[in-house]
Amino acid sequence: MKQYYFLVGLPRSGNTLLSSILNQNPKVSVTANSIVPDILWNLDCERENSLTFKNFPDHRSYNDLMSSIFDGYYKNWNSDIIIDRSNWGSPNNIKLLKKYCPNKPKFILLVRDVLEVLASFIKWSKENKPNFIDNETNNASVEIKCDFLMRSDLQIVQEYTAIHNLYKNGENIILLTYNDLIESPKESVERIYEFLNIESHQHKFQDLEQLNTNNVFYNDDVVGKKLHYVKSKISKTQYNIKEYLPSYVINKYGNLDFWKKSFINK
Repeated sequence: MKQYYFLVGLPRSGNTLLSSILNQNPKVSVTANSIVPDILWNLDCERENSLTFKNFPDHRSYNDLMSSIFDGYYKNWNSDIIIDRSNWGSPNNIKLLKKYCPNKPKFILLVRDVLEVLASFIKWSKENKPNFIDNETNNASVEIKCDFLMRSDLQIVQEYTAIHNLYKNGENIILLTYNDLIESPKESVERIYEFLNIESHQHKFQDLEQLNTNNVFYNDDVVGKKLHYVKSKISKTQYNIKEYLPSYVINKYGNLDFWKKSFINK
């Protein structure tokens, strides 16, 4: 029986790095951005909207189908432990998880200062063209690009909201900051193993490989080169945020990091 746990992290906060490290353990598989919550959500909506189902409402069979999604999707994955990465902390996703996840869920939260996230995206977009940010904003100003990235239907806000919901609802969580992961990767991984109550593994923290999960790699051609690139040696790229973000962005989004008071200073 596989066990399923969940990674909810802000983009540009080390999700791919952490996944690459944990995937060195043959008993563990951390996914890339997962489609599983979309599958569950779409099936759940189909039940609500289907005239065919309403005409013959076989809820038991439908629930059996929903409950089989995790085991069905990960049937051919050799790992005993699956860590599925997505915005699982949204209210709808939490509800679906509690109803259909085969085991009681635990959540790994990975956070980074929102301004650092935005600056990292802008820096990456300047160095890797073409990319989805330029394409979606017609290569507009940095202000417009950051407002685009902070739209409620895109990943930063979705993941941020999911993290906040998990904390607010008192779910079973462990929180790591990007700095934790970069500065103390071994200790961060040990905390995760202890939290998930799984046997530790001897990991390497240099000569790292690109994320490979179930023999599948990211195809970053569809979003922009190196969006999910893992450096062979763990290090934080040092740069001045003000070189990439104008004062408009800093003033607008600079006070969003609720976890600084909620977690770090607790």
